[in-house]
Amino acid sequence: MDKIIDLDLDFFQNDVVRDFCSIQNGKNGLKHWCEEDVRDYLENHIGLSTRVRGRIFKTHDKAFYFWRELVKQNRLKIPFEVDHLDAHSDMGFGNNVWLQMINSYMHLPIKKRSSIPLKQMNEGNYIIFAFAMGWISKFHYIHHEKYEADLLACWFKDFDISTNKIQMVACDNLVTEDFFDLRNKIHKIVRKDETIDFQLSKPSDYKNINKISYLSVSVSPNYICPDTQRNILPIIEEYIDKI
Repeated sequence: MDKIIDLDLDFFQNDVVRDFCSIQNGKNGLKHWCEEDVRDYLENHIGLSTRVRGRIFKTHDKAFYFWRELVKQNRLKIPFEVDHLDAHSDMGFGNNVWLQMINSYMHLPIKKRSSIPLKQMNEGNYIIFAFAMGWISKFHYIHHEKYEADLLACWFKDFDISTNKIQMVACDNLVTEDFFDLRNKIHKIVRKDETIDFQLSKPSDYKNINKISYLSVSVSPNYICPDTQRNILPIIEEYIDKI
């Protein structure tokens, strides 16, 4: 099975940016990892012993289009695994796309979901759109050391994060207020996708031993300090055969 390493530069910083306005003000005290630590993690945790085919983007939502391109070209087989190394889950936290996804888009048969409009997709929720397409069989979220919970129960089996199973569902007539009482709204589910294995790991616990098919890398300038792009991106580029 194909595996994608989905990497964000904000993973290699000393803290998590939750309000990117602080970047503009230069008051956040962000610092990136040293080169030695970055290389050690790339090689001994992610498993980048040789160059891997991949692409670098300004914002992380462009990974969705990269994966779609590879699928259309039959260079990436569905389903595939994603290891997501990021300071954020990119699963829609702080975004209201969940209601339209569950009440509308997920009612479509999976083969017709390519027609789902992507105007609401952004760097904070693109993973949910990839789930909806039926592309992913396992999603491994390797979070930042200073992780604060950013997972939404609405994407999990029985609306319960502790199941460690993603399950995209369609419901009838959920309303915004239901978000805070989803466990009592299970009866409104009218359609269920196959479950997706989910794993949450600390950086120190993660060690990939499987072959990497592709690498997708986001710069995410709204969430990093300028020095991170200037000093860390060139290191990562050494491990990528850009396509």
